[in-house]
Amino acid sequence: MKNLSLLFALFLSVVATAQDKKSVEIFPNNHPELLLGKTVKILPLPEKSRAEGYSNFATNVYGTDTYHKIGFKKSAAESLENRVFKVVPNELNKLNVIKLESPEGEIIYHAYNQYDDREYYFEVEGGLDIPEDFYCEYFQAGVDDGKKINRMSKNFWGTRVWVMNNLKTDKLEINMMFNISTKATKGITIIFDNGEKLEDPNAQLSGKYNDGSLENKDYVYMITTEREKKLFSENLITTVIFGKEKSPVDSDFPARHSEKIRGIVECGYKTIEERNKL
Repeated sequence: MKNLSLLFALFLSVVATAQDKKSVEIFPNNHPELLLGKTVKILPLPEKSRAEGYSNFATNVYGTDTYHKIGFKKSAAESLENRVFKVVPNELNKLNVIKLESPEGEIIYHAYNQYDDREYYFEVEGGLDIPEDFYCEYFQAGVDDGKKINRMSKNFWGTRVWVMNNLKTDKLEINMMFNISTKATKGITIIFDNGEKLEDPNAQLSGKYNDGSLENKDYVYMITTEREKKLFSENLITTVIFGKEKSPVDSDFPARHSEKIRGIVECGYKTIEERNKL
């Protein structure tokens, strides 16, 4: 009986932990249509941004009448924060105009900016159902011809992902380049949301100067082991440290950027698996 009670307590602990861990809100990128039919809550603005208000909310589909206007296309924070709406099709059938209907029947519109997730204010009930190749769209154009690939992702928080052929082995691999302002000349530590770390105290950082001045330094991390592959494709980066101490800027990664990086790495490995079958 004691063993059963202990197992039940452990089960409840696991369930509680799973419920406490909040999933990362995914920016729809080029697919605002993923929001259609979803119930969304408008997230509160950071305290330092509340006076500026929300961008691009209006009372008409053309966006000419700003909702609770406090400035150019700016709406008062208290008029929108924590409110819940249903996303419904707009009358112009324009994907970049999100039509929101409150439970009381109020209609407002939001001009969706696919290029700036800082203006994405929504928490989606139940999360988004993203297409399988969603994160692959973050790769820029490059060489992509059968097994010959050299494609680089967009820059997120000073981080880029490459899918490329190793010139020595001609095998497909994934590399990541980190860029951080630092005084350090060597050493890198990458910390993930599951608490695991990747550390190389002798990693040489690239930069114009290596005289201890604060400047942007680069490090290209080559993912070679199964452990590294699993960490980068299944977990979120929380912190990257050049040297022994965190930089005053850019060392701590926002979850929204870490999720993109994780998804891009995952896409890269799926691409490699597909090409290796050719």
